[in-house]
Amino acid sequence: MGRSRTADVCLVVEGTYPYVRGGVSSWVHNLIRGLPGKTFRVLFIGPSPDIEYEERYELPENLLGVDKIYAQDFRPEKMRSPAPSRDGRGRAWELLRRFHERLPLGPGVPLFDELYAAVGSPESRSLGVQDLFGSPESWEMVLDLYRRNRRDASFVDYYWTWRFTHLPLFQMLQAEVPPARVYHTVSTGYAGFLAALAKKRTGSPMIVTEHGIYTRERSIEIAQADWIHVTEQQDYKIRRTQSFFKQWWTDMFRMMSRLCYQEADRVITITQANQRYQLEEGADPQRMLVIPNGIRPERFRAAREAPRPEGEFNVGFVGRVVPIKDVKTLIRAVKLAEPEIPNLRAYVIGPTEEDPEYFAECRQLTSLLGLEDRIVYTGPQDVLEYYRRMHVLVLTSISEGQPLVILEANSAGVPVVATNVGACAELLHGRTPEDRALGPGGIVTAVSSPRETADALIRLARDGRLRERMSRAGAARMERFYREDELNRTYQRIYDALAGEG
Repeated sequence: MGRSRTADVCLVVEGTYPYVRGGVSSWVHNLIRGLPGKTFRVLFIGPSPDIEYEERYELPENLLGVDKIYAQDFRPEKMRSPAPSRDGRGRAWELLRRFHERLPLGPGVPLFDELYAAVGSPESRSLGVQDLFGSPESWEMVLDLYRRNRRDASFVDYYWTWRFTHLPLFQMLQAEVPPARVYHTVSTGYAGFLAALAKKRTGSPMIVTEHGIYTRERSIEIAQADWIHVTEQQDYKIRRTQSFFKQWWTDMFRMMSRLCYQEADRVITITQANQRYQLEEGADPQRMLVIPNGIRPERFRAAREAPRPEGEFNVGFVGRVVPIKDVKTLIRAVKLAEPEIPNLRAYVIGPTEEDPEYFAECRQLTSLLGLEDRIVYTGPQDVLEYYRRMHVLVLTSISEGQPLVILEANSAGVPVVATNVGACAELLHGRTPEDRALGPGGIVTAVSSPRETADALIRLARDGRLRERMSRAGAARMERFYREDELNRTYQRIYDALAGEG
């Protein structure tokens, strides 16, 4: 990554914009486009340089460029890095040991400033990536940590878990970052870790905006993962105790979240529901803000005013076909609702390539339940065309932040059936007394409950007046409380204030 023009804002993203459509990517794209007076760069963290990344958006003119860093980068040039100060090698190895010993004790991430100076700073570091992963000292340190922490686990598994968890962190510690007046990460995790390092490297302020709670979502995925070695019987629930290696991965993501909160000048979330988790992981209440997502209601006015088809009942799901969206609950709900709604048809609208195995399982379940004529997988589409003929939107996620699809559907006059996760309940029922007085814009159900989802669909299919009331309430709520132009003005003020402080 070479020298580049200093941007007003560098947005740090993990696996999203501009190579994946929807969700956080749409939020990033709209923010850049909504602040034409600011210049942006995107620092994208991808899984590997071996993947072909195709841009899914037409990049705005005020986006100066996209820089890439990879979580698993084994190219020879990335497995070596200069270490200008070789005198402090012994102190650096001792510091690494102490860092790992003190990390579980908290608060925050102890000794991080010292670790950055010894391993990350290009002016003072005394260890390169080749030392951290290919030297006798690194071998001795890993052996020492193994003996202290988990002698009953396989050393082979311990060693390779060490490499896979630590390689991206140490490569990011020593990576170049594009210059910017403010760094803005849209999650914790790797993106939050890299944004905190960018602040250390450049002295520019850093903020985080969390949509979902990254650590919680990764914990769900880790609990279900079959690629992490376990010695005991595996199940699919998050428990207080997990296998040693699953707990290792979970703790690593928690460390990155704690560091992000520790270093951030502003800790922002899109819903109050997330703030409890941020506080638990050490976020400073004085730096915390809630800035809800915003939307341009006028974009959906034509869809809102369009008459819905008669003689059919169209249900839509808009999002990625991945496990955290729990599309299988929607499929089972359609099966349960089918006898009561003879004209039911469900459209699954969104990308399917992120998790091909899960998509194949959804298609197989659709076939096994005899729903090929009821459920249509459309792939990515112009959602406005579908909102025009949609009677209800369904969201069956097991974790969410503040879903843009609820804002879109309600703005388009479409009632929503959504699980009680993230901000779904406050979006549909209101956050304040004034907001709640508008009435519900949909129905909230329990997580992983096909029966509740089916009952909500049946109720809305039978009661056209209820659909109409929810349609009006949802559209009024979006118009009054969730406008994109207000979101843009808020971030403009934050960027200006922090750049001035910097």
